[in-house]
Amino acid sequence: MVKMRRRKDPFGKSEDLPLFDDTQYPTRPGFTARGTSEDAARAMHLAAHSLRAKVYNVLRRRKLLTADEIAGELELSRLTIRPRVSELYVSGFIEPSGKYRPNRSGKRAIVWRPK
Repeated sequence: MVKMRRRKDPFGKSEDLPLFDDTQYPTRPGFTARGTSEDAARAMHLAAHSLRAKVYNVLRRRKLLTADEIAGELELSRLTIRPRVSELYVSGFIEPSGKYRPNRSGKRAIVWRPK
């Protein structure tokens, strides 16, 4: 049985949510190696929550966007936004739409949509 408690989700909606371990990915930025990657994740921890909310709100408004398009909409770096998109996906707030568009480098990029 999953423990629940009433709290606000990352987007301000109050509901019964599972208790998350706020020390673990995806509720806290992850890192793949000790050192600079870990330092960057720790530095992003406080900002990540509000950035995830901004990403989600853009998707709710615009419906179908790639991570790079979201970054452009927010006037933020792709390198800041792409991990927040991944965190929202792993948390179950967004999903792939089944469509793709080219990103700035010309590669196919997933078009995301809110759940």
